[in-house]
Amino acid sequence: MPMKSALSRLGGYTLVEVMVAATVLCLCAVAVTGALLQLNRRAAISRVMNAAKAEALSRIHEVQQLSYDPDASPAVIPGLLSSALPKTVDLGSTLTNLGSIPATETWTVASVPGNAGILSVTCKISYTYLNRNESYQVFTYKAPN
Repeated sequence: MPMKSALSRLGGYTLVEVMVAATVLCLCAVAVTGALLQLNRRAAISRVMNAAKAEALSRIHEVQQLSYDPDASPAVIPGLLSSALPKTVDLGSTLTNLGSIPATETWTVASVPGNAGILSVTCKISYTYLNRNESYQVFTYKAPN
């Protein structure tokens, strides 16, 4: 009989081995779940940032198509005057599927030193998402038409 119990013991796993294996599997499952949750959060942040980029680029493209008079005092882009004040835009909408995300659009227009008549135009989109203050800005140079 002692021979039989020795053989049966060699054919199976002890309770300690099973518990160690179960612990390792649980730790792996927790790590994978945490990584997937972090990736999901990063994807949402990326969607909002891409919406801010799209908003800024679309506004800059609008400005690039406007004309301006460098002989005016001061030299201004007439189409930009009406929207130059900081205004609120929504980055949520259907682009992100994340609900309403208010953002502030701010314009800066400045003369380029050493280049008469050329303006530097900057559009900055600032927003808060997941308790993080973020901003994205795009600039272009505007020459007289």
